[in-house]
Amino acid sequence: MKRLVVFIYGSKGSDRKFGKYFPNLLGSDPQLSELYRAISFQCHIDFIKYFLSNKKVLIEALTHRFRKKLNHTNKEDAQVAFICHGIGGLVARQYMVEGVTNRQSLNVDRVLLFAVPNNKPDLSRLYDVLSWKDVAEKSICKHPDIVDRLNTSFTANSLKEKVAMKYVLGDLDNVIDTSNALDQWGTGYYVSEPKKDHWSIFKPKSHDDSTFLIAKRFLLAEAPAQKKYPENLVAIADVLNWELDTNELESARNDIIDLVDLLNQLQWRSRQLLCALIQKADQVSYDEMLVEPSTIYKSMNLTAQELKAELAFLKKYELIDFIGISESEKIHLRWPNEKWLIWDQLRGFCQKAGIGLKRLIVDLQFDLLDSKEK
Repeated sequence: MKRLVVFIYGSKGSDRKFGKYFPNLLGSDPQLSELYRAISFQCHIDFIKYFLSNKKVLIEALTHRFRKKLNHTNKEDAQVAFICHGIGGLVARQYMVEGVTNRQSLNVDRVLLFAVPNNKPDLSRLYDVLSWKDVAEKSICKHPDIVDRLNTSFTANSLKEKVAMKYVLGDLDNVIDTSNALDQWGTGYYVSEPKKDHWSIFKPKSHDDSTFLIAKRFLLAEAPAQKKYPENLVAIADVLNWELDTNELESARNDIIDLVDLLNQLQWRSRQLLCALIQKADQVSYDEMLVEPSTIYKSMNLTAQELKAELAFLKKYELIDFIGISESEKIHLRWPNEKWLIWDQLRGFCQKAGIGLKRLIVDLQFDLLDSKEK
């Protein structure tokens, strides 16, 4: 299953105005389109409906509407990526704060923020440049304390450490204060783009556009995974077809925990490759799972040289054996400590349970091994 990326449009945002830029470019990029499917959410509300409802639009209301749409689209509660502009970034941040505060699973692992307000003056300037029709955005700008509250909550809950984040601002932006944005996000998170203003920063026109390349690298790069361990020992034995006594069951669970911790050390891209190798393995016996290199080129959209570099990284962790990637050779999947059959057992479990192997190997949701009844 493809991962989900959500474009959250803020000021003046809609598919009509922004859809032909980031979403279209992502859909036509071979690497990204193979890994991601995109949906969008706009913070804009029709001004007639707004006045007829006689209600103020607060960030909480928009976030509630956004959460409903995301839950409907992402029914598996898999990890998603957010790409946001303007007020849309505040909705994304509010979504994360609410999730942590309400002890809900944080099902977002990366957030890319374009020209998002960072303080009260930013919101004041944004209010001045918006049209009278932008009622939702203007209403939020009238409640500037939201930014201070989000900044405080992010620090208190260490959200920048839990979720991969990057903040991007055009150096010609006349709405967002550059120095304050840099202070708020720091050099590890902040990127300045030349010759881009508040609106053009979110309108890349080609695959070579600098802002699109920032987004592409960010989506393909490693992001922290929220690893989960299995708890039910009997279910683990049943899943892996192990006939073990009580003491051996506990040892088996420790082996699975070690596996999760090991996978967590890999880059997200490397876990994607490992998952593809397990899925494509065509020869399984007690001591080997073999994969034809040619079957991986197409599925991962890699050149021979790129595949060799990725495999070299997996070999450092003793997850594979390989000498080369010629047609006469095969990639040999390994599991440290000689537990050869673990990959095939996990693959079989996912096929039987009707879930994607990616949920385990890439997203590290190993609590799926637990049965419904404990």
